[in-house]
Amino acid sequence: AEEREVEIRYADGAPSESYFYNKRIDSDCEWLFLARVNPKHAGGRWADPASPETNHLYLRGEYIPTLYDTLTGDVRQMPYTLRDGKTEISFSLCLHDSLLLRLDPVTQPNCYLLPSDGDRRTPYRRLDFKSRVPYTRAEPNVAVLDMAEWSEDGVHYEPREEILRIDVALRHRFGFPLANGRDVQPWVIPEAPPSHRIRLRFRFESELALDAALAYEGLEAIVLNGKSIPVEKQGYFTDRHIYTTPLPGIRAGENELTVTVPFGKRISLENLFLLGEFDVRVAGAEYMLTKKSERIGFGPLVPQGLPFYGAALTYHLPFTAERASDIAVTVAHYAGGLVTAKLDGQDAGRIVFAPYRLAIPNVSAGEHTLSLTVYISRNNSFGGLHNYTDNDWIGPDYWYTQGNLWSYEYRLHDSGILASPIIEFFEK
Repeated sequence: AEEREVEIRYADGAPSESYFYNKRIDSDCEWLFLARVNPKHAGGRWADPASPETNHLYLRGEYIPTLYDTLTGDVRQMPYTLRDGKTEISFSLCLHDSLLLRLDPVTQPNCYLLPSDGDRRTPYRRLDFKSRVPYTRAEPNVAVLDMAEWSEDGVHYEPREEILRIDVALRHRFGFPLANGRDVQPWVIPEAPPSHRIRLRFRFESELALDAALAYEGLEAIVLNGKSIPVEKQGYFTDRHIYTTPLPGIRAGENELTVTVPFGKRISLENLFLLGEFDVRVAGAEYMLTKKSERIGFGPLVPQGLPFYGAALTYHLPFTAERASDIAVTVAHYAGGLVTAKLDGQDAGRIVFAPYRLAIPNVSAGEHTLSLTVYISRNNSFGGLHNYTDNDWIGPDYWYTQGNLWSYEYRLHDSGILASPIIEFFEK
């Protein structure tokens, strides 16, 4: 303890296990960088994602600390006290925060006391949303086509199997290098016309008749419910080389979609995608297309008709301000890249880091609509949907697990705004 240069304790005095630091000498000063290393759970404590954690930092030696704010670029004095040859700093960090401090040696005794936190206002009203709300999708919904019967000649079909497993079986059959990242990468293989055509037959159910689109990387022919459909490139899905073509004529009940795709040393089998204005209800290793919902609740999107969806989604929250107010919006739990906010169609800011709170001043009395857009990852569209590991890394093997690390049932991840946003109203 006598030799320790940096010590951090929780507000109750217990040693903190939530942080790591880097301290270095730089000519006439020192620098201390401090960050959360265990953001959600440390020292037997659960962290509230929407609340800052108060800590006390003790530095051996007497310094004047200056805060360098790495998000805003601001440089400002950091409150501190000097006691018994140590510099004491109280600080509050949320889950994703860090501190960068310049430490200048004290040339004369002084202290800069932490200001009172008593000026925080108390909201006069608090509103959350326990009911479903209207919403807007940035893209059509998605149903992944990754389980098919397959055939080389279009007559004799092998049992239903996952697309990448079909690809592996065909590569073993023809003596081609595998496409799982362990053999030669495809762009090293010389360009050549595809040596085979493979037919993939998908079966899926729909509660209603509808028209959709089919997204694909390589496609030569389409037959839907016995009717030939022309392949017409009319756009793309996510990637400019994942093309889309109209797919009219999906019927209520069971549908049979057969596609002919090229295959060769350099050309792999890839998933296809149904795109359209529908919902998807997953049950184990199967799913059904259903009528598009007009409203959505706060919580995971998988059971709400969007199990494979991976684009922006906007929730529209109507509310009434009883009088002119300042408001604060908290989105404490979401799964996505960030949340942006618009008030009555005007940009109001973004919610990214803890405490996931956005202040919006000068809101007039009357009816308003707060639109919150969450930017969802493509994980449930393109990820390892049958991977049953808890890996914190992703590489080519992630899509090729075997044995108990694989399941034909879809393993989907949470997405969307997962808990009701909270609006607080403050007197102006």
